Amino acid sequence: MIKVITEEEYNNFAIKMEQDHFLHSVDYAKVREKMGWEYSILGIDNLDKDDPKLLATMIMLRKKLPKINYYLYYCHAGIIVDYSNQETINLVYKEVKKYVKLNHGFSFKMDPDIKRWDCDVNMVPLTSQTEVYNNLLNAGFKHCGFDGVLDGMRSRHTFRVDLNNKTMDEIKGNFSRGTKSKVNKVLKLPIEMKKVDKNELETFYEMLESSAQRSNFKQRSIDYFKIIFDNYNENKCELYFAYLDCPKYILILDEEIAKLKSNNVESKKLKELEGIKKELVEEIYRGNGHLAIASAVMVNERDKAWYWFGGSDYRFNNISAISLIHYKYMEHCLNKGFKYYDFYGISSVIDKNDKDYGLYQYKKGFGGELIEFLGEFEIITNPLINYIYINTKKIFRSNSNNIIVKVIKKNIYKYIS
Repeated sequence: MIKVITEEEYNNFAIKMEQDHFLHSVDYAKVREKMGWEYSILGIDNLDKDDPKLLATMIMLRKKLPKINYYLYYCHAGIIVDYSNQETINLVYKEVKKYVKLNHGFSFKMDPDIKRWDCDVNMVPLTSQTEVYNNLLNAGFKHCGFDGVLDGMRSRHTFRVDLNNKTMDEIKGNFSRGTKSKVNKVLKLPIEMKKVDKNELETFYEMLESSAQRSNFKQRSIDYFKIIFDNYNENKCELYFAYLDCPKYILILDEEIAKLKSNNVESKKLKELEGIKKELVEEIYRGNGHLAIASAVMVNERDKAWYWFGGSDYRFNNISAISLIHYKYMEHCLNKGFKYYDFYGISSVIDKNDKDYGLYQYKKGFGGELIEFLGEFEIITNPLINYIYINTKKIFRSNSNNIIVKVIKKNIYKYIS
């Protein structure tokens, strides 16, 4: 039987099942609510009326289609349940399908936070596919394919650094040679990582847009980030800046520039350092002696942490202050007793010509385990409406300049985001 449960019941069950995830949180559901989704906290009991026991829980999101009384249902990071128990999965399928159909749903989707298999850093499988995949298919769920992106936002692959019973030296020992060198160098520079509040979102967004433009990546509006920080517990979603002490760094630059000049070297490196110095002098004149040059939004759920968003000032990219943030935050997580630090997404294609290959290489350098998730599963309760919805999304994502397509795009964006 499916029913509404309290937030406390939901959280306790997630902890008991060790499936707590920031995408499972009520905080995240509140963010989605501000974006036009409704949410309910649901539980599924066994069928024993004399001794009811909670078998599964979920935050069920739904969004209404325009003009007609049909809803798309979604459960981020999957239903919280014992996926190895076929009998339980069968019951969950029947209850969710019945609930969605009774409440005018045309489709339900979920993306379980479960590994497809163990694989190496090049995405080559090392073990057989998890039994969970077959359990879900046997129950009646339809698999949506092994595409790279889930629900249009989350990658199906990530790097996850294991922190459990580790020391920082052990974690650092797993870094690649290049990453280790980069971190050692940036730790010696006059840079401080500092937690800031949501009043600094404008500065954060400037760095985020700077990174997005260089990577040719479409970024969300600043309003999205305001919604996040207005609805999240401030201890669960945190904004960090890396501040550069400009006067001290200029002294370091002066030494490096002097060495290059003493060797009569008119190199690209010399021009680069002189350019950086000029930028810093101008920032000091503007009153920015301590300048934010990198930023990151970190989110945690009980004993797990994720790097959610990040950006840096393109002028000082070579300093790699974002690497200092990752390193210092991992230290913070270790001191808090967290189990892992997740880099939250990489491209699902390892190709040197792919635009995201550099991001894959960068995150790989921190020595985490490459995780490939199972992907999305769905229950279709109204095939006709689902067909119309899917094809409308295809129109929206097309690059057509047709005037009719443009009008459709303008009017449907808020319904499929």
